[in-house]
Amino acid sequence: MTSTTPTTAPRDPARRPHRETRRLIMRDGDEAPRALYEAFDVFNTLHFGGLLASPLIFIAACSSPRALGDYCERDIHGLRSRIRIAPATWKRGWKRVLATLLHEMVHAWCAELIDNLEPGYKGHGPIFCHATFPISEFYGWPYCAPQGRKGRTRAEHWPAVQLDDDDHGPAKRAAKAPRVDDDPDALAAGIALERARVRAHLAALAAQLREGKRARSAALIEQLALDLEPQATP
Repeated sequence: MTSTTPTTAPRDPARRPHRETRRLIMRDGDEAPRALYEAFDVFNTLHFGGLLASPLIFIAACSSPRALGDYCERDIHGLRSRIRIAPATWKRGWKRVLATLLHEMVHAWCAELIDNLEPGYKGHGPIFCHATFPISEFYGWPYCAPQGRKGRTRAEHWPAVQLDDDDHGPAKRAAKAPRVDDDPDALAAGIALERARVRAHLAALAAQLREGKRARSAALIEQLALDLEPQATP
């Protein structure tokens, strides 16, 4: 599933509310929701071949108070593909937010491309796990399995439990982390640091692609890195 081939999901008229919501957020929204949409674009290209259509991405309470995020194939308004990231997730660090977004994007893949959300497994069955394998290989994470079979990570916890404590911040220190609304400067600094890391990763990936004579794919990755560059203030 992980791919650098420049592919784009077909433009679905039913996703017009999603595109309009994104347009408004990117124009008038705060840094955090805008960064989520930008991260979605990077992950969609790197790991899903650009095949995931535009979702609705909200920072909002989830169906379970313990959930870091959730995915809904169709909400009560009839709108498809909604991803929510719980406000409490931000207390665990920006990397935990990205991990949660990636998890929910795998659910979106299962719904949109496979048409099977595995309700019998509460969404975390063999199809979900199979979709995570190439992503785990890409980042060097252990594989997951339904209900943690064969000693693997439980699928519902993938990939948050793979995160390195020093790099991503353990949950036990969550109470000491700044809240999004309490310390916007800390959030902005965290986002800037994460963007720098992503840019460095994309630059290395583009160099590998050029060495493998995959210039078109390298150009796409380089464009993604360029899009993440800080915008000059006029």
